[in-house]
Amino acid sequence: RSFGDAMRELDGKGMLRSDFILMNFDTITNAKLLPSIMKQHKENCKRDKDTAMTVVYKRVAPGQRTGNEVIIATDQHNRLHFYQRIHPTIKEVKFKFPVDIFLNNPEVVIHHDLLDPQISICSINALPLFSDNFDYESRDQFIRGVVMGQEFQIGSIYAAELPNEYYAAKVSDWMAYH
Repeated sequence: RSFGDAMRELDGKGMLRSDFILMNFDTITNAKLLPSIMKQHKENCKRDKDTAMTVVYKRVAPGQRTGNEVIIATDQHNRLHFYQRIHPTIKEVKFKFPVDIFLNNPEVVIHHDLLDPQISICSINALPLFSDNFDYESRDQFIRGVVMGQEFQIGSIYAAELPNEYYAAKVSDWMAYH
C-alpha cells in the first residue's frame, strides 16, 4: 500500500543482502552512480557502522521551485543533521534549526540550493529501520525520522552531490520532463 510497506516486505523476506540503489519510478537521470557515489557510500559505511543511507542531491539555482528542493544541514563528513523539503508555492523566509546541530558539530554547512531527485544508496541497515518504525510510509518520513529523531540514535544518513555534468530530477509533469 505504501513505500514503507514495500520496504518492510523486502526486509521480512530477506531478499536484499547488500547495498542497493533506491529510486522513484518518476526519476530521470544520466548519472553514473558507480563508482563515485557508491564509493562515497562505502566510505561512509566504513567510518560509521550505523549508516543507513546516502542521499543523492543535485545543485540548482537558489529560488527555483519544483517541489523537490530541500534545505539540509550537514557536518564535515556530509552527515545529515537537518532535512526539510521546501514547499513549491509558499515562499518560506525562516527555518528553525535545532541548536544541538551547532553545539555538537564543529563545522556545519547549510545547503539551500539542492534538488532531491529521489535517488538513494541504501545499506542493509535501512530495511530493519523501516520494520522497526511503522510510521515511516515514505522516503521523506524515513529521512526526517532518522535525521531529526537523533535522540534515539537509530542510524545515520549522509548526503552526496552529483557532479555538474550529470542530470537528475523527479518528473511530476510534462514541463518538468522537458
